[in-house]
Amino acid sequence: MSVKVFDTQEVQALLKAAVNLDSKDGNGRFKQILQRLLGDLFKAIDDLDITPDEVWAGVTYLNKLGQDGEAALLAAGLGLEKYLDIRMDAADKAIGIDGGTPRTIEV
Repeated sequence: MSVKVFDTQEVQALLKAAVNLDSKDGNGRFKQILQRLLGDLFKAIDDLDITPDEVWAGVTYLNKLGQDGEAALLAAGLGLEKYLDIRMDAADKAIGIDGGTPRTIEV
């Protein structure tokens, strides 16, 4: 397909509506995070020309993980947990804390 629609007014309005930005209700920080993550996903679909079948295969995979109670395993397997540790280690080092026991199993 190779079309780019992320920067269109229609997609930006969809993104804004999806995270309910115009409402005073809800948590502002959550809306900020969701808008960024959903926007990055939309952009990745454009940039990588991800097909509808690939999107739905991903949704099916996430549904299965949730049903099996194994979503946390995905976070560790993709390196998300380790990335968070790296960020926390850097924050500790910035305030002079260095060394100690690793937060998670080293990869």
